[in-house]
Formats: sequence, structure tokens, C-alpha cells
Amino acid sequence: PPRSTLFPYTTLFRSKSIDLGMTKEAWGDPEVYALLEDPRGDLWVGAANGLYRQRADGRVERYTESDGLPQDAATVLLEDQQHRIWAGTRGGLCKLVADPVPGRSLVESVFQEKDGLGSDSIEALHQLADGTLFVGTKMGLSAMRTPQAAGAPLFSTYAASHGLPASGVLALGEDAAGNLWIGTDGSGAAKLAWNTFLTYTTDDGLAGSTIDSIFEDAAGRLCVAARQGTADLYVNEFDGRRFWATRVSLPQIGRASYRERV
Repeated sequence: PPRSTLFPYTTLFRSKSIDLGMTKEAWGDPEVYALLEDPRGDLWVGAANGLYRQRADGRVERYTESDGLPQDAATVLLEDQQHRIWAGTRGGLCKLVADPVPGRSLVESVFQEKDGLGSDSIEALHQLADGTLFVGTKMGLSAMRTPQAAGAPLFSTYAASHGLPASGVLALGEDAAGNLWIGTDGSGAAKLAWNTFLTYTTDDGLAGSTIDSIFEDAAGRLCVAARQGTADLYVNEFDGRRFWATRVSLPQIGRASYRERV
């Protein structure tokens, strides 16, 4: 097996908390789902009780359903190739206006099942170099291609009938060859190459069936963060043929936080 490039040594660091003025309105609030820094240097935070924006000068704004979001919980954020911000919620996918201003609608467009999405509950977003926007939902994988044919649905959706594992999609990523990788909720990982889904499970060395994140390590190797239940956490490194797993041991406080989140 290859030597892991993820944990060659241990580094001690200090963290600093940022007070966004989040209010606790229900059990589990304020739970943070997503972070994004835009070209202005503003920090966007997707949380259970709304979408927050901390401007570079320190000012904080909060956006909710009253500002145009279809649902308060902002689960995932993406900046596209045109530097426009997209926000996934439990009630649909939102394309935000170019220059949001408090007191005006935050949302330019909302996309839902009626537009071809597999579900209104958005879990993951990724845009490929060719401009295709992929959306992971509770019911599979959807794609918004540009340009679109006249009269065609805005989104096309892949499900089990197309070879995608029958599960919700929790994570999306891209390898060095430009292939889309899909992390599922209980059915392992899949790669979309040449319009064909290739699935990876324990038979391929993958430890953990629920995929939380897909990313590249310092050496450019594709990695999949996965879990089996809430106690067993793994980082799986792909060598081009199969996965090699490293179990992650979290401090007790971190493990408790992880369990709370899932």
C-alpha cells in the first residue's frame, strides 16, 4: 500500500472563534453546514437557521426565507465560473443575486423538482471545467448543462436506473482527469467517466459506506472521507485502481461533535 501523505506528522495549532451573532431558535441551532469565501473577501456561512455573510469589514448579515430563500437551512455553497454564488437548501437550489443588499431579495432564481432536480433537499454542489453544474440530492444526482437545448428540462437526473448506486448523494468531487466522483449515503463511492458510473465499495478497499467529503491530498491523490455509523471514521486514498484506508482517531470532544452533527 502507498504511504499516506495525509498524516505524516502531527501539527499543533490554535483556532479562533468568530461571533456571527447566530441565534438559537430550535434544537440543534446554530449548526454550520458550509463555508465559502467570495472574491470580495466576504465569508459566507450556511447554517441551520439561515445564510450568514460576514463582510471583510466585520459587518454581519443574516438571510432567511424572508429574503427569498425557499427554506432557512443553507446546506451547501458554491461559487461558479462566473463568480456567482449558489446555495443549496432543504427547499431547493438558489442562485443568488450578483450583489446582495440587506432588505432586498437575496435570490435571483430557485430551482426545484419541477425543474428536473431529483429532490428539493440539496446536499452537494460541484461545477466541472466544461460548465456543467452537478447537484447531489436526497434522491440522486442531477446535472444542469450549459448551453441548454430549447425546450429541454433545466436539469437531468441520474438514479439507480442509470447505474448510480441507489442512495442519496452527500458529496461531489473531481479527479485530475476531470472525472466526477460521487459520495453516497450508505452505498460507497462512484465515478462518472464516459457517461458510465463505476462503483467502489469495500470490495475495492473503501472503508466506510457513507461518504462525507471527496478531495485531493497534498500529492494530488484523490481521497474520500467516509464513515461507518458514527464511531468509525476513515480517509481512503485512491491509487488509480483501488482505495487504501486510514482510520481517523478523533479526540473525545471532536468525536462527540461529529456524532452530534450526523
